[in-house]
Amino acid sequence: MKINKQTLLNQAKEDFKYLLEPNSNGNDYWHTVRVMRNAALLAELEQADVFLCELAALLYISMDRQLNESQEAKRLQVENWLQQSGLDLSDAVAIGDMVYALLQQFENPMITLEGRIVQDAVRLDAIGAVGLARVFANAGWRGDLIYDPKQQSERLTRQKESGGRSSAIEQVYDELLQHKSMIHTKTGQVIAEQRDQFIKLYLRELDQEWELGNESYLDETLLPTPISRVHIAFDDSASGSLRVALRGLDGEKVVCLNDNLMVGPLSDIHEQGGFAKRLQWWEESMNGRDREEAAEYLLMAAIVWCQWPARLDDLPIVIWASDSAAEQIGLRRLLAVLSKEADVSLVNPSTLLNRGNSEQVYQHTGEISSEKLAPLLVHAERLLPEAREVYISDWYRLIAEEGVLRLFEDGKLRSVSEDYFDESILLAARKLKAFNGKYIKSARLVGEVIGYSEQRISDSFIEYRVRRLIEARKLSYTGDLKAMRYYSVCLVEEVSRSNSAKTPKKNWMESIMPELEEAAETLQDMMAEAKASAETWKQLSVKLTEIASQAVRDSGEQHGSMLLQERMLELQAQNARNKELWQILSGMILTAKHAPDIHKAFHQADINNWPSRVEFGIIEKDDDTQ
Repeated sequence: MKINKQTLLNQAKEDFKYLLEPNSNGNDYWHTVRVMRNAALLAELEQADVFLCELAALLYISMDRQLNESQEAKRLQVENWLQQSGLDLSDAVAIGDMVYALLQQFENPMITLEGRIVQDAVRLDAIGAVGLARVFANAGWRGDLIYDPKQQSERLTRQKESGGRSSAIEQVYDELLQHKSMIHTKTGQVIAEQRDQFIKLYLRELDQEWELGNESYLDETLLPTPISRVHIAFDDSASGSLRVALRGLDGEKVVCLNDNLMVGPLSDIHEQGGFAKRLQWWEESMNGRDREEAAEYLLMAAIVWCQWPARLDDLPIVIWASDSAAEQIGLRRLLAVLSKEADVSLVNPSTLLNRGNSEQVYQHTGEISSEKLAPLLVHAERLLPEAREVYISDWYRLIAEEGVLRLFEDGKLRSVSEDYFDESILLAARKLKAFNGKYIKSARLVGEVIGYSEQRISDSFIEYRVRRLIEARKLSYTGDLKAMRYYSVCLVEEVSRSNSAKTPKKNWMESIMPELEEAAETLQDMMAEAKASAETWKQLSVKLTEIASQAVRDSGEQHGSMLLQERMLELQAQNARNKELWQILSGMILTAKHAPDIHKAFHQADINNWPSRVEFGIIEKDDDTQ
């Protein structure tokens, strides 16, 4: 009689239901269901017997649950059930052998593909979000803590003596993070990689939350190895690259003090109301959604700044600060709040990498890859007390200046007016041809300014200045100003009161004057290029003549000489066209230069000074002009 496999699986669940009842230790009925589903999926994708994998997974977990039974008793129980199931003898033997092998030596790779799939299915349910949930459930059931760093050494000793664990986090490190390397199938490895990354992400987040407000964090970290040195970066991008660069080096901790101090009011970190003043300026200056993000960003930065400097007295510190205003100001602020006894070293990545490098110039640490950052650690130089005092004095100078915008130029910081970038914004708008009613996206204008600036300035500040220019009626806009991506801008035409009463003709002439001047400069560049090209052709012609003459003398070959003569005629014709082009360009340039004279003569009806035609660079007057 042919057995319905799904019916048999349901029967097995019913027969072993008493072993699969829900409990609070994470090994409940739904654990069994998940493992069976994992086994079925892996079997299908790995081209194994799906039914054998599902049933073997169910029987293995059911038997493994019986902690007080001997291996022999479990084996007999499986054999009896298989004999009564009606399965083919070959299937029954295969499943029985597989389950018995899994019970005896689960940690060793199984011989059959189906056996390895069941191993993978069990291990996959022990990692990822579900794996973490099971660990914490099991820890609560056993009476273990989540994590207790103060009793860690005692619990480690008890673990070695009794086989117990000190905490759930211990189990995560000892077991869950080891499972990925034990997965056999390719499908299982792909799933395991994702789940393993989630566990590591969770541990990092848990470590950050354990850190919050914890003055003893350096001694209580959840990291697998003690912290022996702290690296400081001043933005998220730089700290991320540093973490990758230092990966694999035990004891290296990267901390991000990520407040952009280039912009906004400055105050002593301990000054009462200092943070509130800085936050208020940002909230008043930023736009809609940017305002909310800025407030969140500043608050998180303030939390980090309040906690970390006080923790750094007893560990070596490496500060990574390139030649950007934000990083250099962050360096000065940090040195001002560290204790004088702190062991501080400094690495300036942009200076080190830009030295002798003309192909790429780095402005800030965040744009440097981890591969290029890693070798720079050996260049960390310890800061002597005298150098630290110079930085600290500079910090208090910046506070006293009470500015809201600072630049780093020629190795020095200076405060500037907040409208410093306004001219750059207007020039960028003209470059992008945002005039005469043509509107461009605000985000594009902001990007243009940032892209060509020698300072690393935030897009939110430039967008703030764009809105100030709109308020000053130097830019007009369409759309909604709640965020830069929702509106477009255009230059406002500057028309004085006296000009507004004049004829439309004159206004039109005035509007094209900048374009004519720009065209003149372009044409001058073209003429210079044409002259250089003509000289090249001339030299080539002489050389070809010499070659042709030598060829005739050496071989008497007339055909080659004729070809060279034809080429010479072509070059001469090209030279003639170039000369004609120079004359035309010269005339256009003079026309552009004399545009004010044309304009004046036209509006004053000065017939005697009326230029009538341009001919090869010479402006002449008509003899018969009336």
